[in-house]
Amino acid sequence: MQPVTIGSAADHAFQQVRDESVDAWVEKAISAHAGDMDAASCRQISQYIVERRLWCGAEQSGKWDAMQRRLRSRIQKGGTVTSKFQNDVCDALRTFLRLDCIEEWEEPRSRYTVDIWLPRLEIGIEVDGPYHYARGTREPLGSTLLKRRQLRDLGMRVVTVPYWEWEETCGREEARADYLRAKIEETRQHP
Repeated sequence: MQPVTIGSAADHAFQQVRDESVDAWVEKAISAHAGDMDAASCRQISQYIVERRLWCGAEQSGKWDAMQRRLRSRIQKGGTVTSKFQNDVCDALRTFLRLDCIEEWEEPRSRYTVDIWLPRLEIGIEVDGPYHYARGTREPLGSTLLKRRQLRDLGMRVVTVPYWEWEETCGREEARADYLRAKIEETRQHP
């Protein structure tokens, strides 16, 4: 038996919630309270909607699209802030690997914001700083694991760049280029 982690518990919970009454509750909550919800609550509900879209397929996409648009406007209200870490990764991709990068790219089906999109390779890069992990550990949070899984379930190839691996390059340009090249190649060969 596999050990229970924060991420596996979150994945399990999302997989169990396949009840139409929950859909109705979510729909009501968005209609009545979307304007009052904070960004974190909107992101959680948005993750639920992505999961439901994966289960239901295209037949209910219009209903889910409308709900996600309302949530996205709340999530984006505060504006997008990119970290120095993300900027450094993007700069390294452009400078050393000569790749075109789109920062804060919105995946159209899930409406997730992917930190960096490499259009020529069709690979998304998630730059995961300390806030993506349980405090004092290298254990990803459930929301981080869920996003990665949902993007992969939608067919996206995703590279994760954890902050501690990036720090191990010690700011050396050649080490950063080699690191990114290896991560991208690994994802291309084993999506």
